[in-house]
Amino acid sequence: MSKLLNVDVKSLMKKKVLLLLVSFSRSCKPLLNDVTSTLQENERIMRNKNTNDKDHIPFIEEFE
Repeated sequence: MSKLLNVDVKSLMKKKVLLLLVSFSRSCKPLLNDVTSTLQENERIMRNKNTNDKDHIPFIEEFE
């Protein structure tokens, strides 16, 4: 009987942990989307800045 109870408790704990992980991942998704969009926006801005600046000297060449 105790062995059966242990198995039930273990399976319940596994289910609870899985539910917690799923809810945590769902709550993190909007934050991850915000970070990704911010990074993409920054990359776009830097790309535009580099193509618009004809006198731009790359960082490595500045210290040669």
